[in-house]
Amino acid sequence: IEPAEVLNLGKIVMQTQNELLEKVTIEADRIPMQIKKDTIEYNARAFETRAGATVEDLLKKLPGVEVEKDGTIKAQGETINKVLVDGKEFFGDDPLIATKNLPADAMEKVQVFDQLSEMSQFTGVDDGSRDKTINLTLKEDKKNGLFGSVEGGYGENDRYNGKLNLNQFTKKQQ
Repeated sequence: IEPAEVLNLGKIVMQTQNELLEKVTIEADRIPMQIKKDTIEYNARAFETRAGATVEDLLKKLPGVEVEKDGTIKAQGETINKVLVDGKEFFGDDPLIATKNLPADAMEKVQVFDQLSEMSQFTGVDDGSRDKTINLTLKEDKKNGLFGSVEGGYGENDRYNGKLNLNQFTKKQQ
């Protein structure tokens, strides 16, 4: 195979053309995050996770959010003390229950904010104490019904493992 011949076209002069645009509109399917007053709101659909991923896997992808090996969550350098689901506590005060058990694909938004202490909420008097909190907002089609996952395995010497995660949500209870 012979190398291609070099073709000399000589000097080519290009002319500039300027055009002033009146308006430019940029549209996006998914804005990844918004800051609303004291709340950072992440659009969960803008951050891809693998099939079967948990909320913990989703949180690892969010900018400004870190998940330690033990499951401890930090946002903007502060430890998360509470995880809410649709504004309500999810099985008590342990934030790991929600993040390790809920599926990432059920989430619509993840909100990070400083919540008033329980005493301040009860009395209506701000005592200056705040808890760094994450609120997980479920997709509308995940707010009613059951969802979950099942895992199982069997190995040598009668060793086995199993895991069942079943979540039921209605508008009144979780």
